[in-house]
Amino acid sequence: MDAIAAKLSEYLREYGLPKSGESVLVACSGGADSLALLLLLHEQSAMLGIRLGCAHYDHGFRGAESREDLDFVHARAAALGIPFHAESADLSAVLAREGGNAQDLARRMRYTFLERVRERAGYDRIALAHTADDQAETVLYKFLRGASISALAGMPSHNGRVIRPLFFAQRSEVEAYLRARNQSWREDSSNKKLIYRRNLLRLQVMPELERHFPGLRRHLDELASEAAAWARDMDSLASRMEVRSEEDGVSWALQDLRSAPPSLARYILAQQFAQQTPSVSDLPQRAAYHAWVKRIMDTRGGLLYHGRAGTLSIHRGRLYCARPYAESFYQTLQETYPVREGEIAFAWGTLRVAQAIVPENAGKKFFQEQALKGIFWLGKMANGLVLRSARSGESIELARNVHTKAADILSASGVPLPLRRTAFVLAFENGSAAALFVPAMLKLGRIGSVLHAEAGRPALCLSFALPEA
Repeated sequence: MDAIAAKLSEYLREYGLPKSGESVLVACSGGADSLALLLLLHEQSAMLGIRLGCAHYDHGFRGAESREDLDFVHARAAALGIPFHAESADLSAVLAREGGNAQDLARRMRYTFLERVRERAGYDRIALAHTADDQAETVLYKFLRGASISALAGMPSHNGRVIRPLFFAQRSEVEAYLRARNQSWREDSSNKKLIYRRNLLRLQVMPELERHFPGLRRHLDELASEAAAWARDMDSLASRMEVRSEEDGVSWALQDLRSAPPSLARYILAQQFAQQTPSVSDLPQRAAYHAWVKRIMDTRGGLLYHGRAGTLSIHRGRLYCARPYAESFYQTLQETYPVREGEIAFAWGTLRVAQAIVPENAGKKFFQEQALKGIFWLGKMANGLVLRSARSGESIELARNVHTKAADILSASGVPLPLRRTAFVLAFENGSAAALFVPAMLKLGRIGSVLHAEAGRPALCLSFALPEA
């Protein structure tokens, strides 16, 4: 058995993945790493008791070269008697339509394809051919971009259904294995283009650093292991923090975050943004998390962040982290809508209006909980109620004869400036506004005491329904 094959066998036994009887979908681009993984797993499939499949995703980014890669991998899978799954796309067209980072978009498209094949064909695992060199490059790349400690853990050896069986191997070992079998592989010409930072790092920066620091790759891999252990400890601590699911994200009690070590608070926020943000390039920089935690310690309310990763705001003793909003939530209300029984459709959702009896045990807490769900009860069944855009300088009657400017309410509640323009009010015939709503942040809806309904009495129920996330 080859040295690399023996190491692979030992590595798989250590992690117990894949398990005997499982089926494994190997992602194969045709490059040295992925082709070696396909061959190695095929050689050991009988001993491991696993069934293999081969998947290739053609981004269509390199024209005829991409098609030749697909044909090459297809031929190798056929020669091994392994089921082959392939799909072609037009990365350039998607990039022109959606924008963003080409490499990041290509990776997301590829992973989506692999998961789709896994589900459709019933594979238990997806095997990726990342090596120890890939891990070292990833850690250094993230460090240079200002990543957090947890991000320096790099890629995990296994994560859910995804496994990386070649994490123990250097790229040179993989290529030596293929040469010993007179096995050629494909070279992606885009991997030589220095316009991509990752290529610049791999081809120029790391070789130069290694001339002066020969142990660089080993030290980066060790750093990744230590960062991963630190992240596991943080996960354990974070699991003890109470987190509440919201319509548009999650929230935490402000006091809990203030009592936690600053590093834990930063970690919790970083994990939440990473979970809800599809594109890595959209994530906030590390310095932002430090600034937010400082503000959490001494801010009663307001907006901390609004960007492509979502929204972070403090309101009524809680820190809210919302997912990125759909474009429809940024549309201003253009018409005036009479409030009557039935439904009113908006670009961002629907308002249902109905007469109902307030529950007998309804108290202040009941109405507060209902408001957080976008449900509001109006005890005063006034005629001529309308919904319209909030006017410049307009005040809202929060209680009898107590008025507050809508702009001040929106600012104190942490509503981002682009969303403040979408605010609309519930107004009486005389023009006075009694309630303020922001479609993307319905939990901020306020109704003055003059409109509070009474338990057991008829009322008008306004129920906002947003589309499923």
